[in-house]
Amino acid sequence: MAALLAVTLAAPALWIAVSTYRDQQALTREQLELTRLERERYEQRFASRVAFWIPTEDEVRRPKGIAFVVRVQNRSPVPIGSIVIAPRFPQALDVGFFSTVDIPPCSLITLGLDHEGAVRSMTLPDRGLPMLGMSFYDSVGIWAIGSSGVQRTMGTRLRPSIGAAELPGTREVLSDCGEGG
Repeated sequence: MAALLAVTLAAPALWIAVSTYRDQQALTREQLELTRLERERYEQRFASRVAFWIPTEDEVRRPKGIAFVVRVQNRSPVPIGSIVIAPRFPQALDVGFFSTVDIPPCSLITLGLDHEGAVRSMTLPDRGLPMLGMSFYDSVGIWAIGSSGVQRTMGTRLRPSIGAAELPGTREVLSDCGEGG
């Protein structure tokens, strides 16, 4: 009779212990995911403040002899460098534009891509605009900016040999930059 009473009392305790264990496992998984996301956000704190775009003719006048113009903005408190601008679609050729210009903190520069054939090879026929991605390094690592945002990368697989030169007189100092925001 005592054994039956012990089993009757132990069964709910065992069920509570298993349920608590499962809840603890779920909580631990959630905490690990939050920690991973926080670590990624911390590592991307500088890279997420970098952007590039194709300017309109009103924004930047394309000089004669320059096939294409791209603006690169660095709103982070650290410089970025080794900028590679390359196509980002499946049939991309082994071509990219490499800039040796480091972009200081809080700056906006304009790069001229001066190889007409390479720009044409990066242009989708139905849109007329190149589908570009950009990689660069900062004090944390090497990053790529594309359609899915900023992601850490191991570097570019391209062997870029075509230059991307800063257009003289187009550098701007930005006022709203830093780590916040």
